[in-house]
Amino acid sequence: MPGQLRHGAGSAEGGGLRPYAYVGAVWCGPCKEVERRLLAKDAVDNFHGAHVMKLDADEWDAALPSAGLGSNAVPAFFRLGRDGRPSGGK
Repeated sequence: MPGQLRHGAGSAEGGGLRPYAYVGAVWCGPCKEVERRLLAKDAVDNFHGAHVMKLDADEWDAALPSAGLGSNAVPAFFRLGRDGRPSGGK
């Protein structure tokens, strides 16, 4: 996963976009609302200038902490640096 995030973040920044990772889960009610309201194709203006990489918390559970994307709750958004690691930025 870190290689995929690094590639996605580098490509996004190279294209002038801010890279973010979104971690959600199919069973999570608030995640469903985030995806319906913020990440839907018709809501693209919500993230103008951003590239959001969607990750499933259950599918990637074991890999999230080592990628710096560990969280006690979902949904979670992380601003990524070019290296694909959380930068702490907005």
